[in-house]
Amino acid sequence: GVQLRSQGRPLAAVIETDPAGQRAKVRFDQPVRISSPGQSAVFYDGDLVLGGGLVCGMTRSQGRI
Repeated sequence: GVQLRSQGRPLAAVIETDPAGQRAKVRFDQPVRISSPGQSAVFYDGDLVLGGGLVCGMTRSQGRI
């Protein structure tokens, strides 16, 4: 899952990285509340932290944010 807020729960999502592994696109399974650029996004597999980064923007896709 992907956690956007320090007290939030991880949300189901698919993470796609660019070939260099420098940027990621996160596609959430369900609509999410808008996150602000500069906030952290942390990627989890259960309790294991897989990685993370800073939110640089969010877009709507098929009615989702």
